[in-house]
Amino acid sequence: MRYAALKRIRFNGTLFSKLWVTGIVLCSLVMLAALAVGKRSDRFTWLESVSETDLLLFGSGLLLVVTVVSVLAAFWIDRPLRKLMTFITEMGRGNFSLRIPDQRNTQMKRLAKLMNYMAEEMDHLQQINVSHIINEKHKTEMILRNIADGVLVTDPEERILVINATAEKWFGLDERDVLHKPIKDCIKNRNLLTMLNEVRDGKSRVSTEFRSRVRGHDVERLFEANAVQVFSRDNRNIGVVTVVRDITKERDADRVKTELVSMVAHELKSPLTSIYGFSELLLDSHLTPGQMREYVQVIQSESKRLTDFVNKFLDLSKLESGKMSVKTVPFDLKQVILQVAESFRGQLDRKGMRLIVEVPDTMPMAFGDQHLLEQVLVNLVSNAVKYSPSNSKVGVEVVAQNNTLQVNVIDNGYGIPKDALPQLFEKFYRVPDMENADEIEGSGLGLALVKEIVERHGGQIRVKSKLGVGSVFTFSLPQADLSAQREKS
Repeated sequence: MRYAALKRIRFNGTLFSKLWVTGIVLCSLVMLAALAVGKRSDRFTWLESVSETDLLLFGSGLLLVVTVVSVLAAFWIDRPLRKLMTFITEMGRGNFSLRIPDQRNTQMKRLAKLMNYMAEEMDHLQQINVSHIINEKHKTEMILRNIADGVLVTDPEERILVINATAEKWFGLDERDVLHKPIKDCIKNRNLLTMLNEVRDGKSRVSTEFRSRVRGHDVERLFEANAVQVFSRDNRNIGVVTVVRDITKERDADRVKTELVSMVAHELKSPLTSIYGFSELLLDSHLTPGQMREYVQVIQSESKRLTDFVNKFLDLSKLESGKMSVKTVPFDLKQVILQVAESFRGQLDRKGMRLIVEVPDTMPMAFGDQHLLEQVLVNLVSNAVKYSPSNSKVGVEVVAQNNTLQVNVIDNGYGIPKDALPQLFEKFYRVPDMENADEIEGSGLGLALVKEIVERHGGQIRVKSKLGVGSVFTFSLPQADLSAQREKS
């Protein structure tokens, strides 16, 4: 306790010794000067009567006085300097809130004002810098939390330092539960942990792919992870940043492109092979007129099939890309249905089938692109005829309700399996294991084109089917508001 109290006094021994030596030297010089003057002058004869004892006492008193004065002077001089040194030390530590009180000495007062001014400016700059750092930190956190990719940051001991919202969702984690915990205790994916081990062992950048089931999704998703080491300015490893991307859609798109090329090549190969083969047969000079006619009919049929496929494919591509404009005008849907029915008369007669058209006598005008909607009816009626047995019936009926026209195409055909209905309107999809499927030609583009056209008109297409009973395809169109059209004209 006594040592602590003495330590708080902070006596400046160096300054005291300098002052004490200076005082002794000055006093000695004064005494020597006085003795020298006394010997030469008659006025100081009394000095001769001074004994050695008196001189010793006088010297001891003078020494005591010099010592006391030196101590007081050391405290008086050292105190403001001590405060100034304390203030400068705290400034060096970054504490700019301290202020030096007013000093009595003019020079010290001026120095205190300068130091206080410098402290205020540094404090202001520090506040600005801290605010900037906080803003940048918040900005970085917001970017990380809202980025579409998953981000994981781990330290050299593989403890999780940062995890954003996307990574939390994909791995089923909560930031509050996993921060500063080993990543192997939080994520059990083997590929991801192996990649992090490779980075830890010295590889600067590693990537891997893995599948994982995301919370709220029934199917596994495919992810790509890229990990890279992060170094400080002095080339010290401070952690690993891992970015995880969901590449499920990209891989599905690549797969669809590959399948699309394969399907298109297959659809083109078959008619081209037939055309080429029968063209070679026509070069034979020994053919009879009947054979020549038969071969030409095959070439014509295959050419029509090839042209129909290419036209459907181009129309569907244009609709999906928005390059085909839909010209919506009022038109007579009843007349279009009757024209389509007439175009199938020959095909219906060959199979002994009947096409029944039921439309209201006073049916309102439809509003849409007549040419495109005619393709919809042609495709639906064509499928109904192709996938129905001979001597059966096909029907087309229209029901007007709620400012829309509902068109139903009904057949008594083979029907469609229930598990095939969700994929029925996809490109190149054909129902597998269907009765007489090998005898029926088709590109698998008709229903996809129908769906795209109907949706471009703001409608929907639905299907109901039962094996061995038949199918009903239903789509809706808006009615034409003739009064509004007249006002617009």
